[in-house]
Amino acid sequence: MSGFADNWRELSGDNLWTGLLDPLNSDLRRYIIHYGERAGAIDDVFIDGNLIAAKKPQFVGLPRYGKANLFEEVGLVKGNPYSYDVKNYVYGSPKLPHRTSNLLAYVAVSTDSGSIALGRRDILIAWRGTKLKSELDVDKVTKLRSAPQIVGHENAAAMVHSGWFDYYTHVDARAPKNKTTSCRDQVLAAVRTLVNEYAEKEDFELSITITGRGTGAAFAIVSGMDIVCNSYNSPTTDTEKACLVTAIVFGAPRVGNEAFATLQSTQDMLQILRVTNELDPMPKLLPALEYYKKIGEEVRLNTINSPFLKNPKDHAHELEVYLHGIAAQQGVNGAFNSTGVRDILMVNKTLDGLKDDHKVVPAIWVLHKFMVQDDNGKWAMKDDPVDEV
Repeated sequence: MSGFADNWRELSGDNLWTGLLDPLNSDLRRYIIHYGERAGAIDDVFIDGNLIAAKKPQFVGLPRYGKANLFEEVGLVKGNPYSYDVKNYVYGSPKLPHRTSNLLAYVAVSTDSGSIALGRRDILIAWRGTKLKSELDVDKVTKLRSAPQIVGHENAAAMVHSGWFDYYTHVDARAPKNKTTSCRDQVLAAVRTLVNEYAEKEDFELSITITGRGTGAAFAIVSGMDIVCNSYNSPTTDTEKACLVTAIVFGAPRVGNEAFATLQSTQDMLQILRVTNELDPMPKLLPALEYYKKIGEEVRLNTINSPFLKNPKDHAHELEVYLHGIAAQQGVNGAFNSTGVRDILMVNKTLDGLKDDHKVVPAIWVLHKFMVQDDNGKWAMKDDPVDEV
């Protein structure tokens, strides 16, 4: 295979990734990392309260960068041909007493130059995982419930996690950005606008790709089903002209029951690829004995084999550990090689995950002054870090 543009349909699962997963195809390896980095952007832009003064709690839950410069601020512009414009930030309000609106996702679309590199016009949705204490309460509402708005009344047997469904669909008149619309309403409206606009232009073939980690992966799967089951991947002028929707997700928990998984398997225009670290407890939550079932295809990793990680079990759910595994591991139980696809120093982007002999400062992204990005997009340690006054 020669790259994204020539093979994007196969890389997006049009043939269920047949022959690409084991061993992991080199183009698919880079493709997964591409979308993993876009999932990382929604985490990087989110203000979770850990890095701001307690006297400014009003900023928690909001983005720290504007839409126009998000990808530049998180280092996804230099040396990166796959360029996108962020069109919308998406906010949700948990069905809890907190009455807040929190940034949950962004919707972007590839630029003309990015579309050439990708081989099509790509609408990108990236969902954030659990970051706030209040969201832990959402995660704990594990009772299954029907989701007729998402899958249709005729599929009443298809059930999903109640907490995530409520967060996805809740409208709250007292929540600043969810007074009249849920995050579901916002993301579907953004997709409808972009699909109609670019289907009419017909300058590129169209796709929708959704990504996220942890609960963000759960939202990605639910929204993918929503988009396809309700034909948001088709222009309103031609519902037969549906585009492929692909969810590439990391550390995904089980989202729904067997009927939900079976329904997804019948949707030819929705493909799901789960990347799973054997050490990550998140995909093992909501076990089958509670009627939750796995969904889609799977790429399996086991970062216990990495010679670069200090304590592999400590950070098994972290996105950068996932991307390290995708970049370096040769098969689920294979050796780790520094392939050059992604620099190992990125493991320490927000963690203290690398062994000390690599001499990489912990949490180098948090301590932004310790990193520099060259014109090719490669990150490196600064030679002479200087303390800020």
